[in-house]
Amino acid sequence: MSYRYCAFTLVLGVSLACGSAHAQEFVVASRQVGNPATALTLCDAIPGTVTPLASFGNAVNPPRAIAADPINRDLIVALESGTSTVVVRLTYSAATLINEQILANFPGDATDLAVDSSSGIWVALDGPQGGLLRLARNSGQALAFFPYPRTVAFEIAYPGTGLLVQQVPGGNALLRFVDLTTGAAIQTIPVLSAPGERFTGATDLPTGAIRQAMSSEASGLFRFEFLSTLNPWALNPAIPVGSPVEIGPGGQGIMVLGGAGFPYLATVPIFASNLVLLAGPLPGSPVDFTEKPSIGPALIRFGTPCPQGGSWSSQGLPQLGSTTFSIGLQGGVPNRSTALLLGVSDQVGFGQSLPWTIAPACEVHTSADIALVTTSSVNGDASFVLPIPLVPAWAGSILFGQWIQENGGTPILSDAFAAHLAL
Repeated sequence: MSYRYCAFTLVLGVSLACGSAHAQEFVVASRQVGNPATALTLCDAIPGTVTPLASFGNAVNPPRAIAADPINRDLIVALESGTSTVVVRLTYSAATLINEQILANFPGDATDLAVDSSSGIWVALDGPQGGLLRLARNSGQALAFFPYPRTVAFEIAYPGTGLLVQQVPGGNALLRFVDLTTGAAIQTIPVLSAPGERFTGATDLPTGAIRQAMSSEASGLFRFEFLSTLNPWALNPAIPVGSPVEIGPGGQGIMVLGGAGFPYLATVPIFASNLVLLAGPLPGSPVDFTEKPSIGPALIRFGTPCPQGGSWSSQGLPQLGSTTFSIGLQGGVPNRSTALLLGVSDQVGFGQSLPWTIAPACEVHTSADIALVTTSSVNGDASFVLPIPLVPAWAGSILFGQWIQENGGTPILSDAFAAHLAL
């Protein structure tokens, strides 16, 4: 989506008057002196405001990376703890902390985070033993490790495909596209750059030709053209050495986060040089940012069906006031007792952590607070219309659902959904 901005005079050190982007809200993680060592700031790009989020217990450790969970809108934060990394899940309501959960603690220096609704949490690790670590989304259990030493930047570029940057001591950095199922490198490209150039971020650009944006501690922003040429990306206003500390996708441009010498969140169009500030100044020394999932009616698929479990389908979106929104089951077991499980949590149900494993490769992902019971058709299908009252206070609520069927005494389940309620 294109950007639209209100006009303002750019004066560094002065809060911005107005700005907007393809997403309205972002969360920035900053390192600061003292306790807490981590500050989280909500940036609303439309008015350009910044709001501090409540601190949390593990904020005594400085931040390394942050990502948003698209399924339930939680924040996932990687923190530096000596020579180890602590990964925590944070649940907020507006700026108030509701819950904090430690997901993982492991050796290594995290440089980037990503959360994928199908594969879980990805942690990029620097150092000679570095690489990509995949964690279970809820439990934090280590599921896979793909060795790519000195990984300094990472993003999920396409479904099932990661984009990472490896530093090579004494040589050129490597840009790699990686299969996130097998860990195999799909393509590896040397990045011909100045000796010792240390990169801080990389993101794929939505252009017809192959291009990536890359950021460097010493030299600022680059376009990597056609997987061969690293071209400096001049910005106006220019940003000081040490920035940008992170970049990311942003509609028809990229998002740029400055460090301590330029504590702003900004954007720049792909083929332009005008740096448009969205929010700031930010506290401390910013290190990473994430787009906060917008509050709008949405359905997100996650988890995998059990064998023979079928998949959910839908008609419409979970919009407040809708009388026609429905959830269906397709490809289930025919002529069986079938229920749609609905719950308010994907983390805990009946006092137990989710997901529940009820059979090999078969998990419950919803707290199952209610069940709507029917019988599947001769084709294994089922459906319920779910009218949603027009209650404005429900905007931002999330309902988690999943189909379950009886199959010869053994329950089987579909994949799960997160229904984000909104006007």
